[in-house]
Amino acid sequence: MFSQVYNSEFSLHGRVVEIAGIRIAGLGGIFREEIWHPKLLHGQPVFRSPEELAALTSVTGAPGAVREGIPIRHRTSIFWSDYERLWDQSADILVLHDAPESHRHGFPELGDLAKAMGVRLIVHGHHHEAYTGRTAGNIEVMGVNRETVVGLPGGC
Repeated sequence: MFSQVYNSEFSLHGRVVEIAGIRIAGLGGIFREEIWHPKLLHGQPVFRSPEELAALTSVTGAPGAVREGIPIRHRTSIFWSDYERLWDQSADILVLHDAPESHRHGFPELGDLAKAMGVRLIVHGHHHEAYTGRTAGNIEVMGVNRETVVGLPGGC
């Protein structure tokens, strides 16, 4: 059920695709304390997957708008299962919504994911700041805002 919700053919979220010989992975969404926030609860997820949240939502009749089993707000939350799905895959570029530790509000867990995947470049949004930096694992990071245009060597 949720693989269709979060991973349409037009979404990079939770998967790796090859474009012009470059492997690009994606992890959309943000960390939320109600789901999984690595800086809180000793890094332990409250809900490991959308399915876990949906099971509780159906039992409790959670208030607010619900679509396809989970509150709409959490359709843009990072779940542990999303993170874990990418961990053993490899990619050249990791596209994130939330930021790794190179940003003052970022998360080292995202840099750790990039390192585990063998990524050479992380591109992220969320904070709407154009900057360049490096993770603790020495991976190049590019933060983008609305005006940022990202070009890759070779005109890709």
